[in-house]
Amino acid sequence: MSQQLVYLRSEAHPLRDSLTRALSLPQFALSIEEEKDRSDALSIPFVLCLIDIDALRNINDEFGRRYGDSVLVETASRIRSLLDDSDFDGVEYLHARFDGDSFMLLARDFTIKRGERLAQAIRDVIRHDPYDRGIGVTATIGVTQYRIGETTDCVLARCEKTLYLAKQFGTDHVEVAQTPENLRVSNVVPLPNLAQTHRRRRLTGS
Repeated sequence: MSQQLVYLRSEAHPLRDSLTRALSLPQFALSIEEEKDRSDALSIPFVLCLIDIDALRNINDEFGRRYGDSVLVETASRIRSLLDDSDFDGVEYLHARFDGDSFMLLARDFTIKRGERLAQAIRDVIRHDPYDRGIGVTATIGVTQYRIGETTDCVLARCEKTLYLAKQFGTDHVEVAQTPENLRVSNVVPLPNLAQTHRRRRLTGS
């Protein structure tokens, strides 16, 4: 995706996705660079949530592409309504159509813990009420926090990897990328460097 974003940054594209009215991917590519500069200047991170609609291809196959498009439109609407009308009212965010069946949400001035709560709320609002025709829809979400000074390609790649990991647990799941902060909180002990361990043994003769 990073190579695609590099290309999109250099081209003129519409501001919004014509179907869902979320930001277009090209516009998001420009906006995230601005958010990176702001975060670096203020030393305040942002959070990314990559929201993938579960089994949208199956929905398209069973009910038709037009119905699948209506699911995308309704999902985008539910995400915006959550952020505008609930406990998250006042959150500054970017909401973009990221891929055929996924959306990206950037929440400004967010920590990873608050980002996880936001992702859980998004997951709940998507699955809470049936969509048209009584269809139940769920989403799987990968969450990561921008690390001050890194490139946007790095944070995007980490978010995509986190979503991929979330999907290993099935559907309707939120997965949070590990950070130095939440590793310390969870008392996770890193695996030893086996190469260094073997080298010490050779030097000590043990």
